Amino acid sequence: MHLLIDTQREPCDVVIPGLNTDASDLTEKSVRSRLLTGDVVLTSTRLGIDDVTDKVKTPVLPGCNWLEATVIELWHRYISHCSRKRVELTEAGVKALPQRHQARLANLEFSDTDDALISDRRLKTRRTVAYIIHGESLWTGGPRCLSIFGMSGTVTLGFLSVLAERWSAELRQLTRSEIIIAEIVRTGLSLIPASVQGFPNYWRYWDVVIYRSGAETVLPQDM
Repeated sequence: MHLLIDTQREPCDVVIPGLNTDASDLTEKSVRSRLLTGDVVLTSTRLGIDDVTDKVKTPVLPGCNWLEATVIELWHRYISHCSRKRVELTEAGVKALPQRHQARLANLEFSDTDDALISDRRLKTRRTVAYIIHGESLWTGGPRCLSIFGMSGTVTLGFLSVLAERWSAELRQLTRSEIIIAEIVRTGLSLIPASVQGFPNYWRYWDVVIYRSGAETVLPQDM
């Protein structure tokens, strides 16, 4: 896991790579003194909260430090179970979805492939889901937190690119704590090509639906 600490109090951002149990700069005392209101903790990696329980083939192991535990505490407001195989929303998380989609998207199983499908691969329409979790404050007087992730690295890369190209203004305007759920769809062809090389742009062929506070917004293909 890597964190980007976006701070308004320094001339540049601070990158903290490779969280681990021996990281002296990630103890509660150190983190609370360094990260204050006006900072943002940005994460773009799915935390493997339940990977071991679900016997995931390639688990994301926990960093076992105070800052990561605090981010997980935020996630647990909206997600009760999170592994590479399955994501289940809490009651608060389900409220992000329109009522007609709640039963379908509240508890999802993902294929263990780069496209992380939630749909049958034999169907013409391919679907996956990605998540945005925003916390207005990780602790009193502390930083905001913004987590953006899909179930695979290629889905996460594509989703981040979609947000940058089609939803960046809305992303910058986030203020309250919430979960936002995105359904990613492509009809007729795979979500992700068999070989991703060079300068990929596969996400520009995705239709993306944003579910937020019970409403939905369609982001059409960026052609």
